[in-house]
Amino acid sequence: MLSREEPTHQICFCTVDALLMLELKDNSNDIDYEVSEIGGKIMEQLVIDFDMDEEKATDMFYTSTVFAHLSDESTGLYQKPWQEIYEMLKSELKI
Repeated sequence: MLSREEPTHQICFCTVDALLMLELKDNSNDIDYEVSEIGGKIMEQLVIDFDMDEEKATDMFYTSTVFAHLSDESTGLYQKPWQEIYEMLKSELKI
């Protein structure tokens, strides 16, 4: 799987053979992809807002009830803006 992390990152395919090796993947309905994207933004924001290391931010996020609900497709939480989910997490953690 090939993906980019930031919208400014670029990938160059210099031959036709390289391009022919690619398969387009539609991530628009992939909950794992959405949860991963949201989680990354939330953990980054925890590090910035609360001056914590990445390990602590990761642990706080993945052990939260918010993460459990976010990962449960039936809740639809993964369809909300990450900022709203972040506020829910801060409320849960009382930070």
